[in-house]
Amino acid sequence: MKLSRKEIIEITGLLAVVGSLLFVGVQLALERNIALGDQYHNRAESRMANLRANLESDVYLEYRVRVWESGDRPSFWTSEFENLVGDSPPMDSVLNLEQDNISLAYVDNLYFQYRRGLLDETYWSGARDYIKRLISGPIRRANFISSSFNPDFSDLLTELVSEIETE
Repeated sequence: MKLSRKEIIEITGLLAVVGSLLFVGVQLALERNIALGDQYHNRAESRMANLRANLESDVYLEYRVRVWESGDRPSFWTSEFENLVGDSPPMDSVLNLEQDNISLAYVDNLYFQYRRGLLDETYWSGARDYIKRLISGPIRRANFISSSFNPDFSDLLTELVSEIETE
């Protein structure tokens, strides 16, 4: 069967339309992925800004110290942690936990960006090592695991904890 010139042009046009629709679909998927990453990043930045503002507020810190002195502790707190902090001033514990929450928001965002394909492997490898160093202490580790709001990130933390324990 021999195709006429008109049929060849129609088939070529049809293939061009299909190809351009595929391209638009891929482009939309990429832009959606970038938009999701941007939204997550903005939420993390907003959370970190709120936490930093808390650290700069004497009223907030005094309140947190009073709560700490009343015996109210985070849900993950154990008697082992109480022994670790010993007689250190309550302000130290409050400040450490607040700073940990800033670090948690930062590394959680990094992991989300990586999972969306927005960070390359080399950068992620360094970030992963950074997270591993962050959770090497038992209090921060417990805080991160109990506070993580991203199930995938919680799984990563569990994986990193097992790596730390086998080293």
